[in-house]
Amino acid sequence: MITVIIPCYNELKTIKTIVDKVHKIKLRKQIIVVDDFSTDGSKEVLKELSNKEKIQIYFHDNNLGKGAAIHTALKYTTGDIVIIQDADLEYNPKDYKKLILPILKKKTSVVYGNRVKKNNRYN
Repeated sequence: MITVIIPCYNELKTIKTIVDKVHKIKLRKQIIVVDDFSTDGSKEVLKELSNKEKIQIYFHDNNLGKGAAIHTALKYTTGDIVIIQDADLEYNPKDYKKLILPILKKKTSVVYGNRVKKNNRYN
């Protein structure tokens, strides 16, 4: 099982879309969203999603940064592999299977994605 952590800060325009895209990925998964004190309406969208979607959502009372959002989420992860998914649609959840393949093949224990350089070194 994978855990997908989605740090969110002022991502009103994209948060619902990214949660939907992650849901559509055909992998056993846990989805955790941490809102880092958004002020643009993201928090309200997440509250609506929490009633409809199978996701865990946590809210910071102050803006603490992306690292703190990840740290908060890590307390609740249950997956064997953890993926950090930015809420701004820069990374495509369709790449998850390719991303975790080197871990599943026991070639490495960590994979870092790069949105600029296309390199399939471990495939």
